[in-house]
Amino acid sequence: MSKDIRVCIIEDDPYSRDLMTMLLARDWRTRVVAELGTAQEVDEYLSQDQLKADIVILDTEMPGDSQWSFRIIDALRSIPDSPAILCTDTQVDIKLLKIFSAGNIEAYLLKSEILYSLGSAVSQIISGRTLATPSIWKAAKDRGMLFSSNITVVDGAKPVANFTAREKEIVRLGILFNLAHRDVADELIISPIWVSEIISNIYEKLGMREIVSGEYAVSDYFEDAYVAERINDILKRSRNKNKNKKLRKTPWVSTLAFHMLTIPDNDLIHIRELG
Repeated sequence: MSKDIRVCIIEDDPYSRDLMTMLLARDWRTRVVAELGTAQEVDEYLSQDQLKADIVILDTEMPGDSQWSFRIIDALRSIPDSPAILCTDTQVDIKLLKIFSAGNIEAYLLKSEILYSLGSAVSQIISGRTLATPSIWKAAKDRGMLFSSNITVVDGAKPVANFTAREKEIVRLGILFNLAHRDVADELIISPIWVSEIISNIYEKLGMREIVSGEYAVSDYFEDAYVAERINDILKRSRNKNKNKKLRKTPWVSTLAFHMLTIPDNDLIHIRELG
């Protein structure tokens, strides 16, 4: 079933919180069940008899007590059937790195290195993986830290395609943020027709025409079985209906592009490679 991964976001910055909520709302796999921006809201949420989240995304730089995030981790771990914990940061915190290496959290990610790949990260954690972004992994390896499980290093900052500066703007506004072409045009002060043409070029660079035509297998792009199954189902139902239409006119293509753009680069690191 779609959107069966329930996510709670703990983040004091409204822009970051809204961005995460938007990304998870567009993702086929996830839905946000709580958005918490203050310590009081977090305390009230944790006081419930049963949490409704499968995973908690915890911003470790909430203002105030420097030990606050560690107490939240302890509180979450004390709950029966506790949710998975994904911690986000802007720079490596050695104390949190030690907690991560001890297995008390499932993921430790730098925001600048996960970017728009949050939904994929959440899905991988729920499937049983332990995740780190490259700088987190390097800091752990430099210190010879040992882990109780294999680590998947996810790099959401790696470019999916060689986009121009203008294409990157339209990727962000028109595909990731899902704004209408006219709204993108108004934001960038360009013609809506030009927006449409650039989006068509973006689809070509992503290889979407080859996917739609069946030249490339969906499984070559998508590791996640649920996403691959969903895309194959859409393609099967849409190829005959849309065989004579331009790709950029097909309504579901933007969502397909969203999932292609939010795939992180993955590298499974085994325990024997540590040290």
